Amino acid sequence: MRLYATPDTAAAIGSLGMDVTVVPSIAEGDGVPALLDSGKIGYIVYTGAAYDSTVDLYVSLHRHAMQAGGEFPASPRWTPPTR
Repeated sequence: MRLYATPDTAAAIGSLGMDVTVVPSIAEGDGVPALLDSGKIGYIVYTGAAYDSTVDLYVSLHRHAMQAGGEFPASPRWTPPTR
């Protein structure tokens, strides 16, 4: 199994010693949708829905994942960032 993650998430995963393939963030390109279309991604954990500015990206990715047949939590679990 290969693990894909956007740059910040990949850095956190990599710091734990796990192998991870970096893909562009959803806002920066179509890397994740292309991986969905190719069947290389079967499950998504989306961590950006904590911010109002990323809700549209979440909706777009969720819709694409459903059309591609992947699994995507309907209501992502998140903890608001601590400031």
